Amino acid sequence: MDAAFLFSMLMVIVVLLGELVLRIKGRGLCGRRPFSALSAFVYGIIPFKGKKDRDRRSDTERLGIFITFLFFVNVLSVVMGIKDMASSREITDNTLFRGEAGGDTKTVVLEAKGEGIEEEISFEVEPRQLSYEEAQRYLDNAGETILKEVKGENKSLEKITKDLNFVRTLENGMVDVRWIPKDPELIDRNGKINTEALSSEYGTATSVSAILRAGTEERETDIHLVLYKASSKMPFREQLLYLLEEKEKSTRENGELKLPEEIDGRKISWSVKDDVGQKEILAAGLLIICLLPVAWIRKNRIKEEAAAKELKEDYPDFAYKLVLYLDSGVGIANSLSMILRDMEKRGYTERRLPLELRRLVEDIRNGGDMEKALEGFGNACGFVEYMRLSGMVSHFAATGDRDIKRALSDTGREAMMIKNELLKRKGEEASLKLLGPIMLLMVSVMIAVMFPALSTISF
Repeated sequence: MDAAFLFSMLMVIVVLLGELVLRIKGRGLCGRRPFSALSAFVYGIIPFKGKKDRDRRSDTERLGIFITFLFFVNVLSVVMGIKDMASSREITDNTLFRGEAGGDTKTVVLEAKGEGIEEEISFEVEPRQLSYEEAQRYLDNAGETILKEVKGENKSLEKITKDLNFVRTLENGMVDVRWIPKDPELIDRNGKINTEALSSEYGTATSVSAILRAGTEERETDIHLVLYKASSKMPFREQLLYLLEEKEKSTRENGELKLPEEIDGRKISWSVKDDVGQKEILAAGLLIICLLPVAWIRKNRIKEEAAAKELKEDYPDFAYKLVLYLDSGVGIANSLSMILRDMEKRGYTERRLPLELRRLVEDIRNGGDMEKALEGFGNACGFVEYMRLSGMVSHFAATGDRDIKRALSDTGREAMMIKNELLKRKGEEASLKLLGPIMLLMVSVMIAVMFPALSTISF
């Protein structure tokens, strides 16, 4: 067992035990979501910057999603680790074990490591040999199938323009195929055609022999071809694969396949390698886990910036209406309620200002201290304009000072000026966005007008 497997197993055990213990001892932390108790516990002990009680539910839900993802990534890593351990038993002391007779072909990915070399290769291992009757039946079927398979992407054997498909096995791996070209200078043992040696007009007639082997039985089939120029190319087979194929074919009567221990004077050690291992899965999962908090922070930052922009845009109307209602003799609570209803009618229920207004109105209706409620409203909005306005309204409610009332009237006029500036700025932004299409339209008109005149000029 390697470090990655032990780490994943430890993480799974810690998360499961932590959730179980917290659910048993602290029922108040439990919820319906997975790992809700653990996420609530972690949220309580880690000092998140700027966390508020009203955001506790959404933050713990996000933390629960994060812990759930971490748990399943490590579970997947443990499963891959168990799979790796199971596959490692397929090879012991440089010995690869075959399947039983009549089974499927086993494809393994082997790693060859030696002095100064390291090779990775895909390799097919046949099962033990078949009986005589089974072998003859498979050879009969393979003789018909091979005429279709050898064509590859070509439509007819009388017109071969692309490389041939020299399949190595047929009948689900029960029949092994060995190819012998009649003209090796035209076709190599992999089916690749040497186009330079072909006739450019009439084609070149040749043939290949397919040696079919099922168990201990063999049968030879001659296939006649006519080759034409082709452009496709196939890569040359490495010496390592060739040696493995020869070794595998020469030991098929045995239940074990003895792999080469030395090639070109260099010692080789073998191991089975899966397509995607446990370490790759764990690394990818941990990378995603590291990126999740970044995405979470970025999303919250964008949300806060949008809320701040909405607060700035809503301030002029809010300040002007509040001052207008107060000048008309409407009470502070009723003024705030009327502004809130007006914003809800316009569909602004999810904007930041209506949410804070709703909390303020509910605090006042529930008998809370108005001065503290207004101060909390200004601090929650987070802008100097809201803090100053809420402070002036609070002072006016407590004293009824006329100077404060005049200052509120001035604030209302300033709010209208701010609103006009915002509208002017939006108009300028819209004009800038339209500038590009207008310039493109102007260039198109100029080309349409000038092209007929230029086309009549001869140079």
